[in-house]
Amino acid sequence: MRHNELIAEARKHTTDISRLSGQPWATLEMLPKTTVADAVVVSFEGDEPDRKMFVVLDRETGTFIASGLNYRKNCQGH
Repeated sequence: MRHNELIAEARKHTTDISRLSGQPWATLEMLPKTTVADAVVVSFEGDEPDRKMFVVLDRETGTFIASGLNYRKNCQGH
């Protein structure tokens, strides 16, 4: 995928972040600078597959990009 396609796809996954996080600044309007990096996701999980911790790193340098938890059952892509 090209950068503009990746950005468009990423935008689809941001619609609920402000509401779910309780952070009013977590909107695309408040965060207008966009960066695309070649990244890798390292995930850690236990016996319950709906509970994961993940870290996103720059593939080339290993520089930290983001981390988070995914622990909701029936999460539909968000």
